[in-house]
Amino acid sequence: MEQAALADDRPREAAGHARGVLGPVAEAAADLLATADFTLVKRCEDETCVLWFSDQTKSHHRRWCSPALCGNRHKVAAYRKRRRAEGA
Repeated sequence: MEQAALADDRPREAAGHARGVLGPVAEAAADLLATADFTLVKRCEDETCVLWFSDQTKSHHRRWCSPALCGNRHKVAAYRKRRRAEGA
């Protein structure tokens, strides 16, 4: 069975799959831009992180893009700083 090619030489089947995957992503992005409360969009407090996130917590005091990654790094650094201060 021969596949017809599109103008950019991609098989139709692959192009259809890409549209099927990217369609919902584009729709979600458009919905976010149209309805989001941008006062809740924050930058991660980790100095080395470049990510932004939408703070959907009840108190709106989220600090990190990921508590498991950036939050943990911050907490470990604070713990080590306290331990050094106690030992000095």
